[in-house]
Amino acid sequence: MQGNPWGISENKEPVSSFAKIMEEELAKQLHLEE
Repeated sequence: MQGNPWGISENKEPVSSFAKIMEEELAKQLHLEE
């Protein structure tokens, strides 16, 4: 594991898609707080 929070290979599409969605949600929350 090289700093991968999922504990699995990074080339798995479902995980990549999920990570992108979470990043977008976090970005929205940050903008709303500002």
